[in-house]
Amino acid sequence: MKKMMTGETLRDLFREIGADRISGSASVLKDIVSALNKYLLTNPAPNYSMLEDQMAFLSVVFDRFAVLRHFLKTFIQMLHQHIDHDRLLHFVVHYSQEWARAPYDAAEYLLKDVTLEHKKVMLYSNSSSLHALCEVLAQRRTDVSFIQCHSFPAGEGKNQARKIIGLGFEVTFIADAAIPLFMAQTDLVVMGADLIYHDTFLNKTGSFSVALAANYFNKPLYVLSDSRKVEETNKVSDMETARESHILWRNPPEGITPVNIYFESVPRDLVTAIYLESGLLV
Repeated sequence: MKKMMTGETLRDLFREIGADRISGSASVLKDIVSALNKYLLTNPAPNYSMLEDQMAFLSVVFDRFAVLRHFLKTFIQMLHQHIDHDRLLHFVVHYSQEWARAPYDAAEYLLKDVTLEHKKVMLYSNSSSLHALCEVLAQRRTDVSFIQCHSFPAGEGKNQARKIIGLGFEVTFIADAAIPLFMAQTDLVVMGADLIYHDTFLNKTGSFSVALAANYFNKPLYVLSDSRKVEETNKVSDMETARESHILWRNPPEGITPVNIYFESVPRDLVTAIYLESGLLV
């Protein structure tokens, strides 16, 4: 019999996950699912009220992550309906498995239309969709090199760069301010997306600068994502994503107000194509 995980331990785990400002939405979802799985496996009579409170907390913290919102909304509905323990556990265990193939399928669709052999590809931020693309390229032994942006302010591009070199690729790591300089020597750009609307998509701040530079230098820009992120409602302004200003400047002098925008909208007319696990998004 496994040692029972207490509700307090689960809350502590969720607070740690909620403080993550580096991982992509798929990685955060994996951590949430893992914590819930351990809790449900060791608690045949789960505390539904506590679980609802924790799901509500995560929904607020990760309100811009469509993948997380999709999972959390479904799980909250099941809690409201007081679905029995076994069905809750089955949903948690199988949710990630059902979507695990999605980023690889999106990558495969991109590679059917676009050759990356002998190309230099710029990547931005840190995304499971981009990790999947690099894994597929490694499996195919594609001769490709990458320019990875730092991705200010949290620098999650470092995490992505480590994963890429672990697959055997060469990576040039650059400051975001140098994006225009390096765009001139880039063949194409690939990035992920946190939300996709009919006219824009939402991604980590800095993505708009990448898109503008790609447009200026006439370089194709491709977006890899999945269908859970396609929405027509819940559109938010970029300013609403401001948080944790201390990352920019801790204890600034009086009269200075740091504003740390985490996500921004990018017009889709700057994008060459968007690929989902279901194929080309039109």
